[in-house]
Amino acid sequence: MTGETIWSSDPGSPVWAVTYSAAAIGGGVGVSLVGRGKEGVFGFDAASGAELWRILAPISTAVNASPIIQGDTVFLANVESHVCAVDLVTGAVEWSHLLYDLGYVDWALGIMATPALADGRLFVPTPREYLYAV
Repeated sequence: MTGETIWSSDPGSPVWAVTYSAAAIGGGVGVSLVGRGKEGVFGFDAASGAELWRILAPISTAVNASPIIQGDTVFLANVESHVCAVDLVTGAVEWSHLLYDLGYVDWALGIMATPALADGRLFVPTPREYLYAV
């Protein structure tokens, strides 16, 4: 290993927003987002960088928490308090759930921290003084 770049990808147009979440990799597929989701959440081949799928808003809206991969499923949580499970290979949404509805997007109350996955449950910390188990 030399530390040399193997590949790079530019999956979207330049946007003003930064991405806070780390990429996740599992089963040879990586999952990341660009511009806090403005260009979508996308799956890519970890070996080549080739884009495999892309999910746009509202699911991709400000995904600040890092994606979690378990088996062939990716779990995502966004600032609008949506959590969802996505097929790792196809990007198809398996399920989606709104944790709480403020009636508007209050970025200060959105999910920022990465959830934890254990015993078949997704534990989602929120700035609303609640910890949700889904």
